[in-house]
Amino acid sequence: MQRFSPVTYGRDVKVAPQDASTMYAALSVAAASKDGGLYRSRDAGRTWQRFDKVQVHGTIMSV
Repeated sequence: MQRFSPVTYGRDVKVAPQDASTMYAALSVAAASKDGGLYRSRDAGRTWQRFDKVQVHGTIMSV
């Protein structure tokens, strides 16, 4: 996963209803950023990987 700054904006986090160890998060490097993305964790948040397959051209606000 790309390292964001210590002040990464976590816009939204959701736990998958069918599997509590799977989580999704909308993250951004700034309040308004073209470098945000959707990330997924399959180990209850211990590690994260980018989940969206497209280049985001704006801030993702929710999952």
